[in-house]
Amino acid sequence: MFDHMGGLLGKGGQKFFTAVNQPPGKVDLKNAAEELKPKEVQAIVMFCPGKMCADLVGEIRKQGGAPTFYTISSAGDVFGELAAQGVSIAVTQVMPYPWTVGAFPIVAKYQQAMKAADNTRIGYWSLEGYISAQVLVEGLRRINGTPSRASMLAAMQNLGHLNLGGFDLTIDQNDRSGSHFTDLTLARSGGKYIR
Repeated sequence: MFDHMGGLLGKGGQKFFTAVNQPPGKVDLKNAAEELKPKEVQAIVMFCPGKMCADLVGEIRKQGGAPTFYTISSAGDVFGELAAQGVSIAVTQVMPYPWTVGAFPIVAKYQQAMKAADNTRIGYWSLEGYISAQVLVEGLRRINGTPSRASMLAAMQNLGHLNLGGFDLTIDQNDRSGSHFTDLTLARSGGKYIR
């Protein structure tokens, strides 16, 4: 079953957007692509796991569509091959750009740690893991006495504002989201992105 939502753009009655929802376990990408009318749309925003997003992009292109695709960073690094074929895929990121330092000195520390570990696979996911580890270490530093589940929880809920090399986070009892950073990138071959 598909759920559709339509909006109207002005008084002309033109359709502004359509949403196609896929129930878990019953994904039909061919039908979803048909419902999106790929030859008529300029952009498609996808909220799905990486492989499913990549397969949907492929199906839409098979049906003659060539829109710009937008997705979220949790879709993963599966778009390199499609980007190499000329598909335009914009991906929102929740981490700083990991290939150049820019305004975030923590990226330089991350790159140094990757080099020290003899790892040349610089990327968003490992940077996110590196920053998460820094937050965890800061929580551990704030525990007085023997660490326990309760003391760790209390420390993490009271971290407050942290500046990790230019990357700001706030974690307390009222805000557990951490960072509100977002960036927009374009997927490129080899699992890389440009800004």
